[in-house]
Amino acid sequence: MLGLLLLLFAVFLRVKARVLRRNGSQASDRTWQAAVQNINGINSILTLLPVLTGKAQNVKLVASRILPASSVIAGIGAGRVLAKLQVGILLLSFDLYRNTVAELSYPHDEYVNKFSPILDHIPTATPERHATGKYVNHNPSEAYMVETWFQSEGRSSVVELRQTNNWRMIGGASIYLLIYADNSGKVFLGLQITSVALWLSASAIVQVWRGQGNSRIELNKQDSSEYRCFRLPMSGKHVSSVVFSFDLNNLERYQLFRAKYDHPTLSIAGAVILVSGVLDILSTVLIVGLTTWAYPWIGFELLVIVAKIIFCLEPLRPTEVERVILQDTGSSQVRQNGDNARIPVNINTSAAWSCQQVCAGHVTLYEHATSLDWRSTSAGISIGQEYAAIDGTGKELIDGMGKKLIKFLVLSGGEHDLELADDRPVLQTNQALDREFLAALAVTMRANKVPSGDFLAAMERTAKNIEATMTPHWYRFGAKNLFEEIRTAKRDLIWRKYF
Repeated sequence: MLGLLLLLFAVFLRVKARVLRRNGSQASDRTWQAAVQNINGINSILTLLPVLTGKAQNVKLVASRILPASSVIAGIGAGRVLAKLQVGILLLSFDLYRNTVAELSYPHDEYVNKFSPILDHIPTATPERHATGKYVNHNPSEAYMVETWFQSEGRSSVVELRQTNNWRMIGGASIYLLIYADNSGKVFLGLQITSVALWLSASAIVQVWRGQGNSRIELNKQDSSEYRCFRLPMSGKHVSSVVFSFDLNNLERYQLFRAKYDHPTLSIAGAVILVSGVLDILSTVLIVGLTTWAYPWIGFELLVIVAKIIFCLEPLRPTEVERVILQDTGSSQVRQNGDNARIPVNINTSAAWSCQQVCAGHVTLYEHATSLDWRSTSAGISIGQEYAAIDGTGKELIDGMGKKLIKFLVLSGGEHDLELADDRPVLQTNQALDREFLAALAVTMRANKVPSGDFLAAMERTAKNIEATMTPHWYRFGAKNLFEEIRTAKRDLIWRKYF
């Protein structure tokens, strides 16, 4: 939509310029001076925006695979010279950028880690640099693990990505050229053509070296030395994450810039962008002095600055998921919805019990002594929560007197483990266990960097089901972070769908 607006405005500028040349309009000295003052004044104000938001904008320009056409925004309008100088320095030398423009840590931290989920590494048979603890050295393919687990219900899968990155780059370059395709008879034509050619060539170099990544990502296979395994870090002791994993081949196939952030190719692109910025400084002076449409130009500057504000506010978007394929069958998983939608968390139980699955409307635990499944009658977990025994079809079992087999969730083993008991325990007045489950949902929601509408619906349904079991005060207190993450994910989903 933004590209369409820029395209229409480019056509308007071209028609405007032709009309002025046809009418032979010439500006008086007074009009020319007013135009110079207006343009210089407005540019001085609008150029402040890239100064204030330069770091976020520059990192996205360099690291975003899904928005390679964003160069059309950065390379035109007010602040383009400053943006080119900053991006040029960033690509030419990360250390120089850190010392002169903005404080940055390391390229991988800025380009990948800040946009990746926080993970606990699980040691496996695979030789690893990361023996245990928090996993810091992320790979962009990890952003798909949670959503893939949800769509495949925990089965090993292959994600096919919708890779339109190169076409987006071509579309952005086309709009960029249209905007500059007027005033062909001016003496500064050579400067403009050179500046445009340098900017587009450098953008193309960055796009090619950044790469689209592998179109297929293999995820969530268990018991394989070829996969690196993780859990999401949870704040409590009674709710844990399921195990996620990704194929070690993704480390190389989906790397950003092939993990060579200081490669001479990027340095060359940075130098080319710097030259383009310097030429823009010279051509801008000539444009102000030789054109007769100062006010339309100011209007165009305002349009571009609005686009830059939007670009600074939007999230950094991963490449979209095309579909998820099960590795064993080669087809897509028929996923449960509604209350039966599975959520990628586990319940930590005593040794006599194990967690079978956690769904939006219920939790299922397995009793090893009797080989029975017990399904909760409500969502989430809480002390005293009622569980009913079920058979293999999900039908509730009854005893000889026609009554349901019922147990209740209790704490055991020094209040560290959960299990089911025949007697209802004393309820928690502060509903701490309920809030711990809500916190686990918030962590899971935050870790899904490409949430689908179905995933959001499952999370919202789970939260709504839990609301019916909690007091309003403790529910608002415990669900605050979860709803913040859901709102953020909805906003990101709108960005990915409509912009």
